[in-house]
Amino acid sequence: MQSQLRLLVVLAHPDDESFLCGGTIAKMSERGVQITLLCATKGEMGRRMGNPIVTTREALPELRGEELKRACEELGISDLRFLNIRDKTIEFESFDLLAERIVKVIREVQPDALITFHEKYGGIQTIVRLAVLPH
Repeated sequence: MQSQLRLLVVLAHPDDESFLCGGTIAKMSERGVQITLLCATKGEMGRRMGNPIVTTREALPELRGEELKRACEELGISDLRFLNIRDKTIEFESFDLLAERIVKVIREVQPDALITFHEKYGGIQTIVRLAVLPH
């Protein structure tokens, strides 16, 4: 009996999963793939508070966290995790320590594939196949 396929999505902010690869995530979920999202930040430095204003800077992280949980439910993401890095400070993190934290999650989840930002083009998704996903 084949075990369930697993997909790990590693992104920086709440809403990246919806804007950058929501269709891919939803399609994989429909196919029975177990999906883990590792989000680096809680998006607390977002600038838009709504028009009319619906939140404050202080309440923004909680609001974005709730929006992300709802997006995960809609997209079929069953496992949401955070690196808890302050928004807009990822570039100041130690590359080696950040990589180590991500590798730890990769070892725990043991994904068949990984989706993340493209090294050169940023918001374009990169899919690293660790095994063949179902058609």
